Amino acid sequence: MKKVSVIIPTYNKAEYLDLTLSSFINQTYKNFEIIIIDDGSEDNTLEVIGQYEDLLDIKRISHLNQGRAYSRNRGLDISTGEIILFNDDDRIASPNFIETHLNAHLYKNYNIVIGWKHNLLSIWSRDISVPMDELAYLAKKNPHIYDLNKKYGEEDYHYLVSQKDIRNFELARMKTFTCENGKDNFSKLLDYYKNNIDQFHFRWLIGTTANMSVNRELLERVGLFDENFVGWGMEDTELTYRMIKEGGELVLERKAVNYHQYHRRDNNQNIVRPQLKKNIQYFCAKYDNLDCYLYHRSFDKKITLIEANELLDAIQNNKEIIHELKSVYAEYYKEN
Repeated sequence: MKKVSVIIPTYNKAEYLDLTLSSFINQTYKNFEIIIIDDGSEDNTLEVIGQYEDLLDIKRISHLNQGRAYSRNRGLDISTGEIILFNDDDRIASPNFIETHLNAHLYKNYNIVIGWKHNLLSIWSRDISVPMDELAYLAKKNPHIYDLNKKYGEEDYHYLVSQKDIRNFELARMKTFTCENGKDNFSKLLDYYKNNIDQFHFRWLIGTTANMSVNRELLERVGLFDENFVGWGMEDTELTYRMIKEGGELVLERKAVNYHQYHRRDNNQNIVRPQLKKNIQYFCAKYDNLDCYLYHRSFDKKITLIEANELLDAIQNNKEIIHELKSVYAEYYKEN
C-alpha cells in the first residue's frame, strides 16, 4: 500500500483546522500521515492539533511566520509518502478524498491530480465573508441563514457543523450549509474546456495546493516550491507550471472533493493584488516564455485566457512569430 503524506500549512485558523482534522479520522484509505506546519499562529492552533495527535498520524512543525512556500517546503522535508497531497487548513475532506486522489495516480497514470471543491458555511462569525449570490443560494435551503447574525452575533464564532458531523460525514446536515461546485478563479474556463483540459495551454493555472496531489518522484525531479515568491499567490501555480514543462500529466478529478469553509477575509485586495502582480512579474522573468507573458496580459485584462489559448494554438509551430511576440511582451513589461 502506497503511503500518502498530507501537507497542511496553517496560520491563525484554529477553529477551521479543527473541522479539517476531524474529516481525516474516518478516511476510507488508512495509510497516510498528516504534516501540519504552523506558520507562527497566535491563536490556539497548537491546542487544536494536540487534540488529534492520538487519533491521527500527525507530524507538526512550528516556526515564525515565513509564508506559504517556505512552510510547505519544510513539511515536504519530513514527509515520507510516495504520494504528496496538499490540503489547506480550511478544507474539509470528503471520506474518500485520499483514496480518490490515490486511485487517479495508480489506475489512471496521472502524476498531478487536481481535486474539486464545494463551499461550506461551517462556522458563523460576525466578520464571515460569503458572496451575496452564494448566501442567497444557501438561504433557499435554510431560510434562517439571515437570522444567524442576530442569533449568534455576540459570540466570536459559532459552529453550524460540528466535529462529530464532519467525522461521521453527516451529509444531510452538511448539505444545508453547502454551496455545491463553489466558484473558483477558473471555473468558467473549466466549464469551457470540459474534458479537454489537455488542449488548454494554461492548464497549469488550475494547480492549487488547496486540493492537489503529486507523485513524489516528479516533485523530487523538478524541485520544491520557489521561496522567492513573497506574499500572496503564484507559488503553487509556478510549481505546477514547472511540473508540466517537465512532462507531468495533469488531470482534474471532480470526485476528489474537499469543502472550502467560508471564513473571514484578512486579505485586503489593495495589498493582495500588488503582491500577486509582483509575483507574476517574477514568474515571467524566471521563464521568459510567451505563455507566461500572455498570462500576465490576462491578469492585466488585455486578453482573455481563451483568446490567449487560441493564439498559442494558431502559432505553436511558428518559432519566428513566437520569438517576436515574446520579445515584444518582454520589452513591454520591463517598462510597465
